Amino acid sequence: STVTVITPAGGGDTPAHECESVCPTCGKCLDKDCTEAACAEKCEGHEPALTDVVINISNLAASTEVAPESELVAGSGVYLTKAAEGKKFVIDSNNKSIDGFDFTLRFKFYGTMKNESAGITGGLRLELKGAAKITVYAISGNKDATDRYLVLKDSAFADIKSVNVLGDKAYKVEFEVSAAGTYYLGSSNSGMNIYYLAIAYEAQAEEPAAVVINGQNYSEAQAEEALLALKAGDVVVINTNGTIAKEYTFVAANYTIGEGAQLAINANAVAPAGAKLAVSAGSKIVVGAGATIDLSALTQEDFSTSTEARLVIAADAKVIMPAYTEQLWNDKYLNAVIVAMVADSEVGAQLVLGETTLTKTANGWESDKPVAEKGTEGNPYTVAEAIAVAKGNGTTAPSAQQFVKGYIVEIVSYNSQYKNYELLLADEMGSKTTLKGYRVTLGSGVSSISVGDLVLVEGYLYCYNTTPQVQYSGSTNPTLTVVTAHVCESWTDATCDAPAACTVCGKANGEALGHTDEADSNGKCDRCGADLNAAAASETASLSFADKAQRTTFTSSQQVWEQNGIKLTNDQASSTSPVADYAKPARFYKSSKITIVAPGQITKIVFDCNSSSYATALKNSIGTVAGATVSVSSDKVTVTFTSAVDSFVIASLSGGQVRMDAIEVTYIVAE
Repeated sequence: STVTVITPAGGGDTPAHECESVCPTCGKCLDKDCTEAACAEKCEGHEPALTDVVINISNLAASTEVAPESELVAGSGVYLTKAAEGKKFVIDSNNKSIDGFDFTLRFKFYGTMKNESAGITGGLRLELKGAAKITVYAISGNKDATDRYLVLKDSAFADIKSVNVLGDKAYKVEFEVSAAGTYYLGSSNSGMNIYYLAIAYEAQAEEPAAVVINGQNYSEAQAEEALLALKAGDVVVINTNGTIAKEYTFVAANYTIGEGAQLAINANAVAPAGAKLAVSAGSKIVVGAGATIDLSALTQEDFSTSTEARLVIAADAKVIMPAYTEQLWNDKYLNAVIVAMVADSEVGAQLVLGETTLTKTANGWESDKPVAEKGTEGNPYTVAEAIAVAKGNGTTAPSAQQFVKGYIVEIVSYNSQYKNYELLLADEMGSKTTLKGYRVTLGSGVSSISVGDLVLVEGYLYCYNTTPQVQYSGSTNPTLTVVTAHVCESWTDATCDAPAACTVCGKANGEALGHTDEADSNGKCDRCGADLNAAAASETASLSFADKAQRTTFTSSQQVWEQNGIKLTNDQASSTSPVADYAKPARFYKSSKITIVAPGQITKIVFDCNSSSYATALKNSIGTVAGATVSVSSDKVTVTFTSAVDSFVIASLSGGQVRMDAIEVTYIVAE
């Protein structure tokens, strides 16, 4: 191959040297007699690829005795150990077939491999040149099915792995080693026979070139010159210590600083829009004293790094980061990425994040802007922080509202009369650590919310009983603004019974597939195997109003009771009285609304009222229900549905106040 080495700017008319002897492995010059400066680094050669070893005993000569400490096959690196006293090694006839092999000879270990005073005896010594997989076909020397182990040991004779090999048939046994060295193979308890031994070495990784540009390798000595000659569209990978000492402009190329590599920039450098810079974990960019590196034109998609990468800024040097990093500085991720990345910088170094300039001091990084007070709109609490604040305030409302930022993980309920929400917030979707938002109203310009939205809520942080909440105080409800609206991007697969749904918010997409029995008409679904002729399984669960332990929500306009998956919601609706605060029995006032849901579709509800008069009042409120029968017996009202329903709603207790001891709901168990 041929590589053209570009001369630096100001090189005059001197023609570029074209090397005709380039090593395809490392990119260095192969011509030992070439004296050109660009070919100063010579290829020193490379280790040859390791050759796998395969020893099929059937291809060797039968022998009544094989000499101890000899190499089993010349050049294989497989040697016999010493023989134990009174023992020997033998190759003799024995037929076995396995995995397409028809073996006719076997190698016999007589007895157990041991570490004796004279040395290792009774096994094979493997001199391996690198990481490898060892495959052995073996059989116990005892025809009875008793335990006998083929074992691989390291150079210190410590077990690496042992495998039970019985005497009923030949077994395939595999071992793996991660490095070159001496290993021993033999039996851990009495005789063993092997028919085949193979050593497959792992491919050797070539040491990467110092700099790779568009697939072309450059040595460390060529790194600076190669980097200065970049042009737009080039793809650059820096694998070692590249250094730029001249004024430098990152072109619109794709730079990757590989793990463990270092790019030293000792002069001013600018990254234009369109350049891409990836700083891998374990790699480093070093900015020399007095230099300024301007990365401000890069977008979040253009610049990627990690907490394990390092940006080392010398005293009096400055790095101007992409503008978006200012938000990271003020966000909950404070110090997680940025400060870890610049931790090794010198005192006096400057880091510019958007409109904020940080200067390294003996006490850490100091900002030219005071960070907004925690709990303000500019520096809101995380959910975890807000929970701690609410617990600290106990059940006493603080004097001022504060801000908390988090994801909506559940919208518990919506009060249509007062147009406010009860919801749960978390720092991450899927987190079990949640903060309840109570009586949350939508801020100006917000028309709707969804699970998965990243929101900012301003409210009072204190507890209801022992539950931390961001909630109302007096007549002031918390308000919510959406920072980032959730967009459904990942979907579950549709099933026979359910449509595809967003994996974050649960929003349905399309329709359920439905059952089908077209393939063989056997009464079972072709898709899911469900018995289409079987009656749906049902379950009955109860909800008791014996005490308020089952009441999960209570306000003057709504109460929610939950037990065993059954949920009853009582809304004030058009009632002239607030929701009643009673248990044993629970009271539901005239003209209020009742909604009942269960874990599956409901087939029957039995209302256990406190007296027959309350049962009659409830029966009158329910009236006639399409697709259901309603009956009353003493103090119980039973609603039986012809077709199962998702929920049951009594829009208004028009028949008068009802008092209940419990309800019992029968529902279909989802398959």
